[in-house]
Amino acid sequence: MLDPEEAHKLQVAKLQSRDLAAELDQLSGQINSNPTNSKSELTSSLKQTVSLLERCMQCLELVDSVRLPYDCESERADRKDLVDFLQDLMVKVDVVKAKLMQTTVTE
Repeated sequence: MLDPEEAHKLQVAKLQSRDLAAELDQLSGQINSNPTNSKSELTSSLKQTVSLLERCMQCLELVDSVRLPYDCESERADRKDLVDFLQDLMVKVDVVKAKLMQTTVTE
C-alpha cells in the first residue's frame, strides 16, 4: 500500500513541475517578444534560468526521494513520466540560457 506521505511528495512534485513549466513559458515569451533586451534585463533573465534549473533539480531530488512499493504500478509510471518531464524541461531551460548567453556575448 502507498504511504500517504509518499503520495503527497509525488503530488507536490507534480504541482511544482507544472509551475516551473509555466515560468519557463513566461520567460521564453518575454525573451521572444522583446529580443533587444538591455544588459540588465539579460542578466536578470540569465539569473531566472539558473534559478529554474536549480528548482528543477530540487524537484527531481524530491521525486527521487519518493519510495513506492512494487505493487504501485500507476504511481511508478507517474514518477517516471515526471522525471522525463523534468529532464525535458531542464533541456529547454538550457536552450533558453544558451540563447541568452549568445545574446550577451554579441552585445
